[in-house]
Amino acid sequence: MPENVPVPGPAVAVDTPSLPVAPLRAAGVLLVTTAGQALFMRRSDGQGWALPGGGLEDGETAEQAARRELAEETGLTYEGKLAEWTRRIRDSVDFTTFVGKVDEAFAPTLNAEHQAFVWLPPEIALTDLPLHPGVRVALARLSMNERGVAEAIAAGELVSPQRFANMLLVALRITGTGASYRSGLKEYVWRDGSIYLNQAFLDRCAGLPVIVEHPEKAVLDSDEYSERTVGAVMFAYIQGDEVWAIARIYNAEIAHLLETEQLSTSPGVAFIGKKAGAEFTTEDGQTVLIEDEPSLLDHVALCRLGVWDKGGDPAGVQVDTLKADSRLDAALMALAASHLAALERRAGRLSR
Repeated sequence: MPENVPVPGPAVAVDTPSLPVAPLRAAGVLLVTTAGQALFMRRSDGQGWALPGGGLEDGETAEQAARRELAEETGLTYEGKLAEWTRRIRDSVDFTTFVGKVDEAFAPTLNAEHQAFVWLPPEIALTDLPLHPGVRVALARLSMNERGVAEAIAAGELVSPQRFANMLLVALRITGTGASYRSGLKEYVWRDGSIYLNQAFLDRCAGLPVIVEHPEKAVLDSDEYSERTVGAVMFAYIQGDEVWAIARIYNAEIAHLLETEQLSTSPGVAFIGKKAGAEFTTEDGQTVLIEDEPSLLDHVALCRLGVWDKGGDPAGVQVDTLKADSRLDAALMALAASHLAALERRAGRLSR
């Protein structure tokens, strides 16, 4: 039962913190020597050991702020490459950490913001230093595998999406619950949370194909699977009254699209050998379907707008503007536009 038509959500529940409209943006540098030691600085305000860094000034990118703060707090004018490493939006702060490399440790020139410094291997700092909030995940990321990064995204310690090796890890909604409307079928639908917000349903999501738009039939066949699949779900979790998941995206073009455009999702389910649920008509002639438990959870489709956006803006893919400071080149912009056009054409075929 494809649901891509617009309308008026580790196998554990995740408490996602509410964020202000505009959290304070800040950036810093994890400065590492060739011998594997990193620079930590003890803050003068008593908030533990931190990395050189601070808030963005008007007109600055995160990288520009990181370079400026590094110079102000250590005396080092760093001209080498800064690689974007982690981004964390929590506790009203949007903090981007970059990694920089130096040949060997040096004695920084401290300003009033710090009282002391130390060079330590990151694994030692994790266990021995009282770290400032946000530093811990940047250090832990050094030894995380793909599951660790995915769990950090689900827990809100890293933003979605995150690049890891040959894939993009992204948080996306499998399904919402409650009431919604399928304009293509001209019916209201009720999806009971008790069917979906439980461990049994979360287990069904493991390995679920992530595809580009729904196939013309309700479920994938071999050809549609080959044509449309761009990744797979790693694990699902409950977020409010919705089921979300961390997915691996392997298709490079779709990965770029997910980093730069706000898309949504729509689950593909089927009812084999039974009705979809109990249907009735209201006094004003509206059709209402009280949906039963689906026999098959077949896929989750990326789309421009989904039923479980419930008439609002697309929100089925969690994208916290990881690349907000960069600009796509013309070729990549054209590529993104072509994929969006393809999504819209497929959506048009399905809605007719």
